[in-house]
Amino acid sequence: EDPRSITLTDHNRIRSSLRDLAPLVTEIVDHHEDSGHHSSVTVESGKRSIAFVGGKATVASTCTLVTELLLDDQSPGGNGNKIDGSLGLLLLGVILLDSVNMIPAAGKGTDRDERAIRTLGERTDWAQISEISPSIADA
Repeated sequence: EDPRSITLTDHNRIRSSLRDLAPLVTEIVDHHEDSGHHSSVTVESGKRSIAFVGGKATVASTCTLVTELLLDDQSPGGNGNKIDGSLGLLLLGVILLDSVNMIPAAGKGTDRDERAIRTLGERTDWAQISEISPSIADA
């Protein structure tokens, strides 16, 4: 048995040039319409998270889904663990980019994106960022 596994993020179908790796797909985290590929990865298993309902994405960013998964893993019962500064910064940056900074006129951001942004702001260990790059922390 092959010990390798692939999690698809921001896509729910492995590209055709990598089709030989398709059997290694064990998880999907995405916000595009489900293509129906990789049927062995099921919603019931908790490994197929596709935020697309009624012809529309329910989040602006797959990083919102990653944030939700991270928080589920990190804080069963809401114990308040801090998120690594670099990871928090990366997730937050992509969510803001994909949601067009949550500007209402853009029509991209959702309540889930807003919750992820707020939670990342509260739970990220920003002190780690200041140790790495004081100029980012002071911005």
